[in-house]
Amino acid sequence: MISKKRLLTIVSLLIVVAFLNTGLFAAFSDVENSANNKISAYTPKMWKSTTEDDFYNNTTKFEVHTLESPGDVTLAEKETAMSSLYLLAGGNTRDFYRYYTESNNWSQRANVPANVGYGGSMAFDESRYIYAMMGGGTRHFWRFDTQYNNWSKRADTPGPVGAGGFLRNYNDGMFYALQGGNTGTLWKYNPSNDTWWTLTTTLPKIGETNAYGASMVVYLGFIYIVRSTASPTNTNVFYQVSLDGITVTPITITNPANKGFGLGVSITHGQGAYLLIGRGGDNREVYQYSITTKAFTKLGLVPKNSKLNVGSDLAYDNIRPFVTAGGNTNILLKYNSTLRTWATMTSMPSPVKANFGSNLLYVAFATGYAPSGYLVSSVHDTGKANMKLDSLFADYTVPSGTSISFKVRASNTRTWIPTPDDPNNQTGVNGSWDLTGVAWTTVTGSSISTITGQYVQWRVDMTTTVTTSTPILYEVRLYYRGF
Repeated sequence: MISKKRLLTIVSLLIVVAFLNTGLFAAFSDVENSANNKISAYTPKMWKSTTEDDFYNNTTKFEVHTLESPGDVTLAEKETAMSSLYLLAGGNTRDFYRYYTESNNWSQRANVPANVGYGGSMAFDESRYIYAMMGGGTRHFWRFDTQYNNWSKRADTPGPVGAGGFLRNYNDGMFYALQGGNTGTLWKYNPSNDTWWTLTTTLPKIGETNAYGASMVVYLGFIYIVRSTASPTNTNVFYQVSLDGITVTPITITNPANKGFGLGVSITHGQGAYLLIGRGGDNREVYQYSITTKAFTKLGLVPKNSKLNVGSDLAYDNIRPFVTAGGNTNILLKYNSTLRTWATMTSMPSPVKANFGSNLLYVAFATGYAPSGYLVSSVHDTGKANMKLDSLFADYTVPSGTSISFKVRASNTRTWIPTPDDPNNQTGVNGSWDLTGVAWTTVTGSSISTITGQYVQWRVDMTTTVTTSTPILYEVRLYYRGF
């Protein structure tokens, strides 16, 4: 005859085996009450981080990159002394400059062959060449060689480019362009045979007059276009367009971005499935748009003396965004995701100023991955004071020469870190929670049972000694219980 205790042991083992077969791994503990011979078992609760949103939203990142679906974390590409922003000054000038992001200084490049006016724009082929439309009602189209610092003529655009004109490339090797100038025309350009063609599309007219413009990014299989209009209440200004131009889907503008986009509006991609939008119109807001959830959040405010106006443009260097203020100023700003503030960088060389037709473009010259980086998770509320943590498990790969490690901290109190200079920063929307001042505990094995607290964070540290390799984090599962 099997004893009750032995039977319970067998049942417990069967439960554990059944749970392991699901692909989820957790540590279980049983508590035996010898006084009345009763056994109470528990199933720990799990906080799982696995999507790009989990790794990106309200987290702190240093030299790491969060990737889109299914959601991974890697070391960021190493920024070298050659990584740069290129600037078309616009304003009917031929000024062309390069800004070195690592050393924070500017150098002049060969002048553009023709004046750059409304609708001036450029795009990088991700290899060597920058292609540029001159705008200003012309069809001029040129190519800049980043190695030899010279320009060469390419086939003219199919029609004159005006206000609202914009050029972007995509990883299919093609370039896509808005004609602007009070048209809804969308073009496609093949650099391999220097050929343009017009796409069939139902885009609205863009660039009704020189008072209104547009911006565009081609990202994750679609073209995204944002335009300014005469009416700040007109919400029909943001579109998702298929690469063939046929399907045009308006995107609903929601709070906090529903105040209208003005002259100098700009758009670029961020990390993962996010887009960044500068409001323009002599305003200070920069927004982040989630392609997945279709939600807008405010990415801080630029300084009061750096409002975004005509000629303002965003660029993203795979770690953080930069933006020019435009409005005939020489202001360049860089975003600090930890402090959630915009800092003024070295001013553009006098007398160069970003004006209508100005464009900012990031050109990467990466030589592998950063040697180290880390990501601190958002703060998770377990729902109970003095919650006893149980274990931490993660899915990751560590190629030869790389490493990955984890830390955890918990507390019964948390600190709200508001977005600076934001009147709505106490609403729980524009800011994030943190466990400031709470010490980290290094995770050895999987047990974290010595840590207690209602609010919990984890941290992952990554390193590599091989610049061509990076560890990859896929998922983190943290288990906790109430006793």
